[in-house]
Amino acid sequence: MGAPPKALAKISSPRSAGISPRDRLFSLLASAQTRPLLWIQGPAGSGKTALLTSYCDLMELEALWYQMDAGDNDPASF
Repeated sequence: MGAPPKALAKISSPRSAGISPRDRLFSLLASAQTRPLLWIQGPAGSGKTALLTSYCDLMELEALWYQMDAGDNDPASF
């Protein structure tokens, strides 16, 4: 199966197959679900996307994914 077209790739959910569950972080995410917004920050490659993908899959949550790139520098086009 090849890569999705660029437009579809920007909104496709990342795959969570093979990601180890992070129980401590899952617990923190679960306790934050009462809040309207959650900011997750960390350096590139630290596992932010993997954490959220695996958590959403485990909890069967619907999520909106949008891949930001250099072409997304105009908020009006977002």
